[in-house]
Amino acid sequence: MFLNKNLFSLKDYINEKGIRIKEVLCKNALTPSGISGINYSLNPYIGCEHSCIYCYATFIRKWREHQEEWGKIIEVKVNLIERLIKELKKKKGIVCIGTIADPYQPIELEYQLTRKALQILMKYNWPIEILTKSHLILRDLEILKDYQNLSIEITLTTLNERIRKIFEPKASSVEERKKAIKILIEKGIYTTIFFGPIIPYFSDREEKIREIFDFASQVGAKEVLCDSLNYLNSKLKIILEKIAFNERAVSYYLNISKDYEGYKNNLREKIIKISKDYRLPIRILF
Repeated sequence: MFLNKNLFSLKDYINEKGIRIKEVLCKNALTPSGISGINYSLNPYIGCEHSCIYCYATFIRKWREHQEEWGKIIEVKVNLIERLIKELKKKKGIVCIGTIADPYQPIELEYQLTRKALQILMKYNWPIEILTKSHLILRDLEILKDYQNLSIEITLTTLNERIRKIFEPKASSVEERKKAIKILIEKGIYTTIFFGPIIPYFSDREEKIREIFDFASQVGAKEVLCDSLNYLNSKLKIILEKIAFNERAVSYYLNISKDYEGYKNNLREKIIKISKDYRLPIRILF
């Protein structure tokens, strides 16, 4: 899709899933990144249908004047490819795709901005890192498998599908993600598992952490990145509503919220101790 020169004809509609799709124009395709080791971020979409209840990117709604809940509106940067082509002639560095919204969320099937951006970046031989929790990334396997300057991080917060549905209601299933990880690795693509956020009560116990490391070790993941649940207190109300059926979990969250920094310190030590039983590089991001 290319830029529609008539600004008044940009689409703003409700799709068949009841999600508002708003086409917008971006000033820049590449934005300076605050992530260590990354020069630029590229996000074809703002807003994410996955509706993960822990998502840190929901603060972006404050930059807009939308009334919809996070996950109910997606902005599509329809001029992204044109802007990217112009910027690549002037900029150099490492780009990370999907820092604030999953680049392979379902709307990508319609607009294909992620795929087109990848093809352009590869043409200019840019180092690329992709962050996603969607099995849709396999659609682009043919253009990814032969590109050497690439790393992919697949989010795997839990191996329990019931818990996945609570915290990531519209994201790819656990089995779909496991399959995607296996296939990417089999194709020789540098693939890491992003174990994050580590969900208190549901995936922070030793046996649950080991489940992730066992799977990573079995499939040959290059690395396991571990991160805690960011902004727990600001997300606490909605999380408590979702887990109200489990009194022990509710009590657990209320307890750790009183000293979340102390909780994270203990969690960090637990991960380091467990990781020593595996021949896997790890990075703890909290």
